[in-house]
Amino acid sequence: GWTLGGTLDQNGPVWEIRRQDGFGHLRKGLLRVIALTPGQGETVEALAQRTSALAEKLHRISALGGESRVLGYAGWDFLPQDGGWQLWLHTARLETLPEFCRRKFSRWEVLRLSPDPTLAAEQVGRFLAALSLPPKQIIALGVDICRSLECLHRAGCLVNRVSPSCICRHPSGLFFLSW
Repeated sequence: GWTLGGTLDQNGPVWEIRRQDGFGHLRKGLLRVIALTPGQGETVEALAQRTSALAEKLHRISALGGESRVLGYAGWDFLPQDGGWQLWLHTARLETLPEFCRRKFSRWEVLRLSPDPTLAAEQVGRFLAALSLPPKQIIALGVDICRSLECLHRAGCLVNRVSPSCICRHPSGLFFLSW
């Protein structure tokens, strides 16, 4: 089975999970737990509708497949909790854009450019420009993210924010959008 690693500094509780496969390879993933509780004045029926709509989006995203440049889910489950739900999401563990930059550049350069690892969406362009990445790599990243957004839009999924921590780099060099 999977074992829990450390928590990651992301929006909400996220743990790195690990498992040794039968061939001696270490597989890594992420486990994100999201609490779905009634908002102020929200009825139980409204919460059920909101939860059902989220489940539908998860099904649509999973159906996109890896070619969409959208990071899909290896699995998920809704567990009842205190008048609401807990959503447990399991995804692949890919390097986020801030992690890629920390690995590629010195700690001083990354801190100077970005003291906050969860930059707002409007700062993504400035962040990339300040890194002095080759123009070809910045263009490739932009094209990959646009393809991700197009696929999500066709699947009927609204994206309300794109931040560096939502952009993941596959070992092949392609960039994916986690949603």
